[in-house]
Amino acid sequence: MSTNREIYEKLTKVNGKEYNTDIPDSNNYQSIDTFASFLSDKHDLKSNEELENEFAESLRTKDKDENNYFDKKHIKDFCSADFHYKDIFDDEHGDDEFNDNYLFLAMNCALRSEDTKNKRGSWEMFHDITDRGESQMLNLRLLTNGVNAKGCYITDALKGYEDSASDKIIRNFMVKDSHYSFNNPEVNDKQRAEMLYKWDKEALDASEKSKRRKSKKEELGIDSKHSLPKKEKDKISKDVEKLTPVNSEKDDLDIIDENRDIYNKSINVLIHELDVIFPKQVVIFGNREKAPKAKGDSIKGESTTDLVNIIADSPLFRRYKKDSKKGHYHDGSELQKLLKNAISITHYSVQGKNCRDLFNEKKDSIAKATPINIKKQLK
Repeated sequence: MSTNREIYEKLTKVNGKEYNTDIPDSNNYQSIDTFASFLSDKHDLKSNEELENEFAESLRTKDKDENNYFDKKHIKDFCSADFHYKDIFDDEHGDDEFNDNYLFLAMNCALRSEDTKNKRGSWEMFHDITDRGESQMLNLRLLTNGVNAKGCYITDALKGYEDSASDKIIRNFMVKDSHYSFNNPEVNDKQRAEMLYKWDKEALDASEKSKRRKSKKEELGIDSKHSLPKKEKDKISKDVEKLTPVNSEKDDLDIIDENRDIYNKSINVLIHELDVIFPKQVVIFGNREKAPKAKGDSIKGESTTDLVNIIADSPLFRRYKKDSKKGHYHDGSELQKLLKNAISITHYSVQGKNCRDLFNEKKDSIAKATPINIKKQLK
């Protein structure tokens, strides 16, 4: 068993020297506390049982019922919740036993405004208290509130990579088809760039067709539930075919090269995090939509889970060996197994669900997905 302070020392230092993530920013290399944190808030939510008792009537409402008070404002008022990070390494909590029940894994850092960027570091990630960010942070707490996750580690799979468009990330990091992943030595970068260009073109076509059809319906006074005449749809399709993505295949070659570097450096940091935390269970935010049809088929990626499954196959895990002189506590195969045995739940930024529906439908997701043999080990 490790204390909070011992975990801090292992995460931030290797053999007495500051741990270098090798992830660059505009000034220097980002420290590990820039893109990771712990589920430790200044003031926690109350238990699920207390929330259910307080908001019993609201939790029974449906759709956009005006009597639903299970929302950010009323929950915060009831719980006095404060999602600012509470230091678990200070004199008061540093000697407490570290909670290694879970390690939570998201995809990457969403785009941030300049003023928010300046507040990074000191384990402040996943404690975003901007208006939109706070709604997502509440969802994150509601999803993890049903298990003993206080103080558990939470991080991104891709380090120091900002983008709010997950579908673009899935394409740029070759998750859309794992055959083209950076793990596969049988595929060259020219092939990857050609495929990335093809995916970008498909995404552009789909987006433009949708926008233009909607606009044409409004112009012709056609209800959104009804289809355009075939003649109009065909004309839009022909016009869209002439469009080209912003990036050329040559641009995509540069993107591939840059993203491979981010991918490999991110995995090296994730290996370090898994090695130090060595959680009983890894939990991924972002369910897989479509599993491969047969064993050995390539992953047709759509989610964080698909990204993590591809990461877990990286040869970097095989090269990582237990070595006390290097500050390595486990073999890479053990860490790889943690990812391969990870469970997946709905992402906390899920669209189309208010927090009432998220709570009603997903509050027990982690507990239900955790294998029985792991449940017996949890604190």
